[in-house]
Amino acid sequence: MRANRPTSLSLLLAGTLAAAGALAACSDDSGTESDAGGLDPVVISLTPITDMAPYYLGVDLGFYEEEGLDVEIVTNQGGAAALPQIMTGDVDFGSANPNTIYVAADQGLEPRILLTTSASTGEEGTDAGAVLSFDQSIESAADLAGATVSVPTFNSIGDVTINHAVDEDGGDHTAINYVELPFPDMTSAMESDQVDAAFLVEPFLTNALTNGAHVVTWNYVAMTDDMPITSLYTSQDTIDERGDVVDRFVEATYRSLDYATENPDEVTRILQTYTELSEEQIAQMNLAVWSRDFNHDGYVAIAEQLVELGTVTEMPDVDSLIHRPA
Repeated sequence: MRANRPTSLSLLLAGTLAAAGALAACSDDSGTESDAGGLDPVVISLTPITDMAPYYLGVDLGFYEEEGLDVEIVTNQGGAAALPQIMTGDVDFGSANPNTIYVAADQGLEPRILLTTSASTGEEGTDAGAVLSFDQSIESAADLAGATVSVPTFNSIGDVTINHAVDEDGGDHTAINYVELPFPDMTSAMESDQVDAAFLVEPFLTNALTNGAHVVTWNYVAMTDDMPITSLYTSQDTIDERGDVVDRFVEATYRSLDYATENPDEVTRILQTYTELSEEQIAQMNLAVWSRDFNHDGYVAIAEQLVELGTVTEMPDVDSLIHRPA
């Protein structure tokens, strides 16, 4: 059964706990000093998907530099992949779905949510995430029971929201066989029958649709209205040691989110710098919602679902995991 299999996120967390202990014994302050130009160095780990456009815009337009920050973007396969480095202080910030934060906290780590990077549109047909398939026998969420479905990481926003959608549609989520694949590999895996369906986000969602796949379920929408998809997060240690840097980074990120929302042409421009998308392809895509809104009820709904599925051992204390800079 899927639930009896060790997950890669659990393995990541085990390694993180060990690394954090080692770091505590031999830590230094090299990451907290300003560079030669008087800017404080900051590293953020991002998955290079469309949701992350505001960060790239903020760097490109100098919003972070105006806050006295020299920001380096490093990339990862999924938000959970950056967690070990963030917990040990090798990376300052990451953007991941709330599930990653809750599972980490359940394992005794201290991640902190700073703001919502992106949220669901709450509407089928316009959302930035869905489960797709080329198999015409898989028409609805309930049909995923017994199918092999790819997700970027286990026990993350993909499989958790899919499980909810399947159960709500009258299916049995425990009968799903999940496999981990990077987003760029999922469409070809479906076409070659390695998997029956895939959880995809933009830009990979539109690409799969263009190649003939169909939507099985808009799993974000099935979960809750305006669901938080990705959150900017850091560690409590980083907040304690670099609180002023955290505050300035958050302020520049809010400015970047506002700018992305108000300037769709600029989003199109920046997407072409870190993806291989053309302007025409971008025009066809569904983009997530970027705003300063913080949907507290959405964060609670996700936490409750994790408890129901047995992904965490107890209900996360959502409020204690949220750090709102002054």
